[in-house]
Amino acid sequence: MQTKAKQHGLTSIEFFLSIIALFLLLIITYPILLEYIEQSHRSKIKENLNQIRNYSDQYFKEHEANSVSLFEFIGPRKEISELEIIADEEYPEIIYRGKEIIAYSEKYGPVTVH
Repeated sequence: MQTKAKQHGLTSIEFFLSIIALFLLLIITYPILLEYIEQSHRSKIKENLNQIRNYSDQYFKEHEANSVSLFEFIGPRKEISELEIIADEEYPEIIYRGKEIIAYSEKYGPVTVH
């Protein structure tokens, strides 16, 4: 009496079902990934604004001024070596004492720090 050897492997139906399951998983997780990326970008823009706010507050205390140019802080040999631009945002050229700092981006709109 002969015994048949068991064959191991996937049938074509099992293969296609696994591909469909992976595709559905991708469809579910893709929007979550996009949301995470957008939150990360907004967070980086706010980090830039907080850095500008900190140095401008320090400048206002030392010089008793009411406004300062952003370019006083940005440069290779200055406090902020360069701002990392994330979503083509634009930062204000002049920072005023006691006012919020707003960065404008077409993708995210206005992002503020008080």
